[in-house]
Amino acid sequence: MDFKGNTLDDIYGTAAFENTSYTNQNKTYEFNDFTLKSWQKDSIKTIEIDSKDIVKGRLQGVYKLSEIKDVFQNLLVNIQEVKNR
Repeated sequence: MDFKGNTLDDIYGTAAFENTSYTNQNKTYEFNDFTLKSWQKDSIKTIEIDSKDIVKGRLQGVYKLSEIKDVFQNLLVNIQEVKNR
């Protein structure tokens, strides 16, 4: 993991995960390998996720991650539930 920053809104870098789980109030979701990358150029922030299990995609724009983190978490859970059907 190579992330830098002091708050959720100013972090950047790359993180690789293997055999990771996420637990909410209802269920635990298992994920194999995935990579997260985050960077900013001028005021445009980018988060990129690359996973064979979950999704491959990019979120780009002017936003505060602290304000959309729940949306991001729910998106990952919904994708995993669809995948498991």
